[in-house]
Amino acid sequence: MKPDSAPTAGFVSAGTSVGVDPASVRLSKVVHVEALQNSKSTANKDSLVDAVRAKVEEAIMHNDFRDLGLGVGGALSAHVDRIHFSGDNGDASPDPHLPCAPHWRYHVYKLDSSGAQLEDIEENTDESAVHAARTWLLPAADFDGLWESLVFDAGIKESLLNYVNTTLMLSERRVDTNLASFNRVVLLHGPPGTGKTSLCKALAHKLCIRLGSKFDYGHLIEINSHSLMSKWFSESGKLVQKMFETIEVSHRFV
Repeated sequence: MKPDSAPTAGFVSAGTSVGVDPASVRLSKVVHVEALQNSKSTANKDSLVDAVRAKVEEAIMHNDFRDLGLGVGGALSAHVDRIHFSGDNGDASPDPHLPCAPHWRYHVYKLDSSGAQLEDIEENTDESAVHAARTWLLPAADFDGLWESLVFDAGIKESLLNYVNTTLMLSERRVDTNLASFNRVVLLHGPPGTGKTSLCKALAHKLCIRLGSKFDYGHLIEINSHSLMSKWFSESGKLVQKMFETIEVSHRFV
């Protein structure tokens, strides 16, 4: 998908928006190996990582990656549906474009096929009521291949992945924000129909694949802004606050 006017990724801090400079994007020597585990497979993820690593090393030795597509040959095919390769921008394909002396990182993941679940701020028996949000368990089958289908200006995908990865790393290590200031909000802005929502969904999906060794799964929450509007004075602000309180206290969203 190539939008007429692609959205701009801005990293918001102190009321400013900093755009992406394509010239600052550097070629990476990291090759990410993404193996999709069969939904019926009960194999341990760590053992599958070892099996996939052996398969890839064999392919490198023979310089033949034809057996790593949709039909993974041998005993591995009972547990793995496909093996794809991606670089910094996350675009995965069966054919790797190998840099000189690459560093290999392996990711084994399953797709959740339950689809979107509707959520409400409060219990509501009215069938015509507007639901407050939709949630997905990630990685989700609904978003499989979405990241690769989005085409934007050079550097946007890489910058988004790197920024969110860095933010999570700093948060995980409890870095003092007084020493290293960083913002945890990524703002995508642009005209309607340019792929902002699709990019958010695809980014969350791709991050859950990349961070599968740290987190078993993720949650994507798509808030319906119409459910937060009210004709009563100050009621909309209360609904917004209640929405975030619901997200914070619910174990499903932790």
